[in-house]
Amino acid sequence: MLGLPEELMLLAIDDENGAVASTALTYGLPGAVMLELALAGRIEFTGKHLVVTNPAPTGDDILDQALGLIQASAKTRDAKHWVRAIRGKVKGLNDRVAQRLTDQGIVRREEHRTLGIFRSQRYPALSDMPEAEARDRLRVAVLGRDAVDRRLLALAGVVKGADLLKHVTAKPERKAAEARLNELLATDALIAMVVKAVIDAKRDDDSSAAAGAVVASTSG
Repeated sequence: MLGLPEELMLLAIDDENGAVASTALTYGLPGAVMLELALAGRIEFTGKHLVVTNPAPTGDDILDQALGLIQASAKTRDAKHWVRAIRGKVKGLNDRVAQRLTDQGIVRREEHRTLGIFRSQRYPALSDMPEAEARDRLRVAVLGRDAVDRRLLALAGVVKGADLLKHVTAKPERKAAEARLNELLATDALIAMVVKAVIDAKRDDDSSAAAGAVVASTSG
């Protein structure tokens, strides 16, 4: 079974050309890592702060590296802090998750050049089944009325946080899907808190970048 980071990356890969929605993953993958740790019973929230409740290794090198960061912190921090910390300190996170998909024969790695200069990686699918299965489960969750298990809710939540719901639903479905997902997130405070942290971290960084651009343009 694929973990949350792997399923999130699959959904972020363009079906046509294998390009990755890297902005979504910048914030979404750290959120997926935290949610995977929560599902494994390693972390919990005390108030607004994330704490380690079980430091035992999970056997997953990415999860264990993130768990070690949280465990080693001299201060308890909120989820938004850990979105940024995992993004910055778990080196090569995108590439490591993509390599897992490559190793399993789900995608292949290709080097792409833009204007013959700028290099990037693309990941065309070798098997459509894992992504289709994840997409189908998500559609049932956000468009249906049946009960949703916690793992599926975590995936749906981080998909929302990474702004990838549009990759799962058609435009006419989106308003109903958002409303249903908000209902579901209201039933799980931990998942909701991580999803909010993913959204807030991106929003804060976008605001800072916009403010910096304004300063640069006015000072020039």
